Amino acid sequence: MPHTPSPFTIPEPDVQLAVDRVAASPSFRKAPVLRDLLLYLWRHRGAAVSEYAIGTEVLGRKADFDPKTDSAVRVHISRLRTRLKEYYGTAPDSLRIQIPAGEYRLEFQPVASSEDVHEKPRWTRWAIAALILAVGVLALAVDNYRLRSLASLPPPIDAFWEPIVRKGRPISIIVPAPLFFRWENEPVVARDFRVNRPEDAGQSAFLQKLFERYGRPEVSHLYTVASDTVAASSVSRYLEDRGVPATIVDTPAATLSMLDSQDAILFVGPGSSHQVANVMDRIGYGFDRGPGGTSRGLIDLRGSRKFPVTAHSPSRSTGHGVIALLPGKSPNTHLLVVASTFNPALASVLTNRPELGLLRRFLNERKTGTFFEAVIRYEVNSDRVLDVQPVEARSVSH
Repeated sequence: MPHTPSPFTIPEPDVQLAVDRVAASPSFRKAPVLRDLLLYLWRHRGAAVSEYAIGTEVLGRKADFDPKTDSAVRVHISRLRTRLKEYYGTAPDSLRIQIPAGEYRLEFQPVASSEDVHEKPRWTRWAIAALILAVGVLALAVDNYRLRSLASLPPPIDAFWEPIVRKGRPISIIVPAPLFFRWENEPVVARDFRVNRPEDAGQSAFLQKLFERYGRPEVSHLYTVASDTVAASSVSRYLEDRGVPATIVDTPAATLSMLDSQDAILFVGPGSSHQVANVMDRIGYGFDRGPGGTSRGLIDLRGSRKFPVTAHSPSRSTGHGVIALLPGKSPNTHLLVVASTFNPALASVLTNRPELGLLRRFLNERKTGTFFEAVIRYEVNSDRVLDVQPVEARSVSH
């Protein structure tokens, strides 16, 4: 049954202060998920909060989250209950926050001091009750104002991004465009996946036939790979929503020198890796190319191990990609490289709290330091990302 809140017997400003003190404590700053859960329960006090709502709105579970098979909410509520007990064990307070067993709501319990033991005169109790009522009305108005103010604030950015977007500096998201050939007076645009530099066109019998038929072509970088553009857009939205100015540029509109002079994010696919070969040479992984020039997955250039693309059905497959944070050429700049055959899967890692938290823990466990390269395995069904998991990670030298 939904919990029916009883009238406040404690001034709500006192309750708000109690919540603020707990949320700002070092214990909860080090546990951002539990802190978010505490604040969520406070914001939804008096409402019937469901496991599904907590799972999708706080823990970042997807829309198909099923509390019957996934106990994440119950586990986190239990952890929050334990963390609150630990907090009050070291930080005595006149008001304790508790979570009743089997419920998803906060309960506030006054802690009597020695001077509260003696009963106060009846007129004092009436005066206190009247004051509480007046303060409660004022508190509701203050709380509404606080909620409106909080709603206008940008959501916090995950700690993963802090080295990359320090001080709110603008960041460029670069999407290289593969090589195409076109003819001014012909409705033809051609590309051979095996040819990624103009000087290699002579190696393609397909292109040579077109050259003989239509004449000398123009080199063109008019088009970007659709999946790379989608991935860049999702990362741009994530950063912009959190107050970080981000601009998407493709290689015809941008000089790649910006990779050396400012903070940047670079999305790379098999067909565009040649354009940023100087960057890809700094990473210990590359694309494993098949006979037709298409990518068969990743290869570890230091150990020759392969991370293949595996097709499970016509629409469902498993692949691998690399997320690497490199030092920029200019002092205090960073370059985040995202490279795979389907970059929206890696973008989902960078823009979702559970996946980012998983990646952060994975990097910490392997003690990679600030600069790293990590292999990510992803499973997709058509364009839908089903799962992402870090596979391995290692440090990158400055």
